[in-house]
Amino acid sequence: VANSTRIDGVIGVEIDEALIVFDQPEQSRVAGRLNVGGVQMMAGPLAQQIITGVNQLKSISNPLATQDNPPVNQTLINMPPQTIGFKVERGYVSHDRLFMEIDRAQVVTSGRVSLAGQLELVAQVPLDPRWLGRDLQGLAGQPVTLQIDGTLSRPSLDSNSVRNVITQLGAQAVQSSAENYLQQQINRGLDSIFGR
Repeated sequence: VANSTRIDGVIGVEIDEALIVFDQPEQSRVAGRLNVGGVQMMAGPLAQQIITGVNQLKSISNPLATQDNPPVNQTLINMPPQTIGFKVERGYVSHDRLFMEIDRAQVVTSGRVSLAGQLELVAQVPLDPRWLGRDLQGLAGQPVTLQIDGTLSRPSLDSNSVRNVITQLGAQAVQSSAENYLQQQINRGLDSIFGR
């Protein structure tokens, strides 16, 4: 949500424990739940990094598909109603399993942010069957992990993780094609032996 240009929705907070140390905030301890009643927002810098990763994943089956996507800073993000547990401890705010939908892609984030704004986040994106070629449909639903670091104002997506996933999927597509070809040849051989 940081630096988002527009946010519409309802968010509430329930605090279970709060110990605030004003002169040493890193020693503060807070635990509770963030209650999201449904939120829509335009992408801020952090969400833009996630969108970049999602767009790279979409290009697996069709490299031209990302040309149809709206500009990243105009992408609408939906957060469905949900409750997210959070903690402030040892100078970090951590959360687990925040769900959002970005351009029909389901994204789940978890991780932590330091009080100074340093990011240590992970976004998991299940592979959508629309992004996969025929040979990779068996991978639909498999989660892909995107690492995000940097700061709130300058987040950075680890592009190596996306490249590794695309390389791995490409290798699996080649293997699947080879296995399909081999199976076809075996079936033809069996058909000719048994006169089918």
